[in-house]
Amino acid sequence: MDVNRPAGLGVVSFSPVTWPVRGGLSTVVHSLAEAGRKAGDRVVLVRPVGSRSEEGEDEHCRRVCIPAPGDGASTLGRVREALLTLRARRVLAGMVKGRSVVHVHFPQERFDVLRGADAPLVLTYHGSDVLRLGNGSAPNPLDRLNDRASRIFVVSEFLRRDLLDRRPHLEPKVVCIRNGRPPLPAPPPRRWARGDGSRILFVGDLLPVKGVDLLVRAFGRLRAGGIRCSLTLVGVGPERTSLEETAADLGVAGEVRFRGQVPNQEVLAEMLQADVLVLPSRREGLPNVLLEAMAAGCPVVASTAGGIPEIVDGGRNGLLFPAGDGDALFARLQELLTSPGLRCRLAEGGREYVAGYPDWGQVYERYREHYLEVVREWERAGRRRIRRAHAG
Repeated sequence: MDVNRPAGLGVVSFSPVTWPVRGGLSTVVHSLAEAGRKAGDRVVLVRPVGSRSEEGEDEHCRRVCIPAPGDGASTLGRVREALLTLRARRVLAGMVKGRSVVHVHFPQERFDVLRGADAPLVLTYHGSDVLRLGNGSAPNPLDRLNDRASRIFVVSEFLRRDLLDRRPHLEPKVVCIRNGRPPLPAPPPRRWARGDGSRILFVGDLLPVKGVDLLVRAFGRLRAGGIRCSLTLVGVGPERTSLEETAADLGVAGEVRFRGQVPNQEVLAEMLQADVLVLPSRREGLPNVLLEAMAAGCPVVASTAGGIPEIVDGGRNGLLFPAGDGDALFARLQELLTSPGLRCRLAEGGREYVAGYPDWGQVYERYREHYLEVVREWERAGRRRIRRAHAG
């Protein structure tokens, strides 16, 4: 143990989703909490719910009723929302009391109740949450949270630029800390076939922003061109029906498998068996799924959206194509599936890249350095307030 290490920070982390829900955000929040506990800190995860009947606590998090602004459409609904908001402030004040830092992941309007917390506040923007700020100057509850925060973290340089384009005055307190890498499983021996029998995998939400429609159409072209391959889509979302219809129209419905939501271990099993993981997103923050696939020895093909080029070095640990360009996606997949040597090289490059990437313990240490700084700043500000009160 490091005898010089400050002991026992308390961290209350708020996130709109937590485990066991599968997804990038829940993976990040859970991984940071586990790393914090291993480091000897007291980390509590809190997820907002919409009603008191949903409140409770389990091994993953504590659930607290925090209404979203505008939930009440009628007069009675608005009164109920106001009363629940007052109650949430009291409940959260008790939870935060005695804790060192309040950390909000994926800031949302409902977290405005934390502005009065008697503790330093930090935020992490993960991707689409930056869009909630809009581009105009209209009042926004997130602006109040941003102004109250001692630090604002982003998970990619792309998000830093996006955030500062919208709110330039925040620059002094914006810090980029990328997400950590997953564990490195032992990849099974692979036989890189030349196209025939190749398995294409997508893991993520079935949303328009994820570009899965581009992938299904590219897959149809691969099959029409004589490449025998299959496509597995892991995830749920409102685009599923449309994607099923597209696959049927292209005559490939029998070769497209929709697995829905599956446990983490089954996702890993899919990656260990796949010949390529594709992430055709139109917008991203910093997708964990690419690091997970690389760790599993699965080559990746991804768009240039958001922070993806910050972790995919085209030609070394994956292949890139311009976001939204279906023709380029098809060309990349065709190139990869007809070249066993390229797949092998990218798989090895991906494993090597991830092996040198910071793990969650190292990422947490970076957060912790800032936690300590904001705690010291908060304490100094408190002493100044006391001196001013005595002087008055």
